[in-house]
Amino acid sequence: MGLISVFFLPLWVGSIPVPVVILGAAFANLGLVMLAARCTGQTVVIAAPLIGWLVVYLLAAAGGPGGDGVLPSDWRALLLLFIGLVPAGIHLANRALARSFARGSAHR
Repeated sequence: MGLISVFFLPLWVGSIPVPVVILGAAFANLGLVMLAARCTGQTVVIAAPLIGWLVVYLLAAAGGPGGDGVLPSDWRALLLLFIGLVPAGIHLANRALARSFARGSAHR
């Protein structure tokens, strides 16, 4: 999903930027994190799809030797980073809090 979101971010319809891939990245990252949570209980493994997406984003943002990058240098790149990370990050934080509360109540 990381490559798809990075490559389709600079999509234009006529003279209007259409960053519809941002919503796709949000739903896909959240879905992949939730799917990983169903398969395992380890937080690092659950966060692996999100970490992979972030690595692809950062590599695309770094640019090449000529200085030009794949990502556009405007609001769409920042919005993709924020919307791509926040929903899945909130889900991870909620799971981590729930597990810590469950462990705390088990020790009492």
